[in-house]
Amino acid sequence: MLLLTVPTPPTHLAPRAQRSFAKAFERAAAAGAILVDGNNVRAAAGFRMAPLDVAVCIDEWTAKSALSGRVIQVWDHGKALGAALLPHSACVLSGPDTIADDIIVQACAFLPDSPLLVVSSDNGLCGRAHTQLAENRIGRELSTMHSIHYAWLLEAAVGDDDRWVASSRAARGRREGTGERQAGAAALEAWLPAAAAAPAWAPDA
Repeated sequence: MLLLTVPTPPTHLAPRAQRSFAKAFERAAAAGAILVDGNNVRAAAGFRMAPLDVAVCIDEWTAKSALSGRVIQVWDHGKALGAALLPHSACVLSGPDTIADDIIVQACAFLPDSPLLVVSSDNGLCGRAHTQLAENRIGRELSTMHSIHYAWLLEAAVGDDDRWVASSRAARGRREGTGERQAGAAALEAWLPAAAAAPAWAPDA
């Protein structure tokens, strides 16, 4: 079912968190373009989901939220800087010579859509994105969303999945090494050509 109204929040959320969930959905729905820091969202769920799994969830959430064409998910690593159009979102890999943060900051200067929404709990990245617009005197509205709030939106869209529940619990403290992250990016990179060739995913009306 298309999430044209605020969906039911995950059952583990306290009342205050449920209100934050509703506000997050409304902000996402109003955005002209959404830039998602993929690994930061994974961190919100304790790195318990591989990049490929989260990329699929993001594309499914994009479709269910009627936001097709407005979501760009950005990931660290990969053999080379590259991008692919999935059925409902765009997926960018930073390659070995840059990082996802830099791509997101640069995109804030060039994307014509407004308002822009950056999904990340990285205060440094969010600050750089605002500075990019200010220094270049770009009169474009920019807001940010904490990755935990976005993880709740994904959890609600994909249904009950215990791997997302960690978004509000101590498992967020798990760390992931560079080698693990590179391996995850490699699997995502290998999957992208087939995913980009797939027909658009059609949610129930």
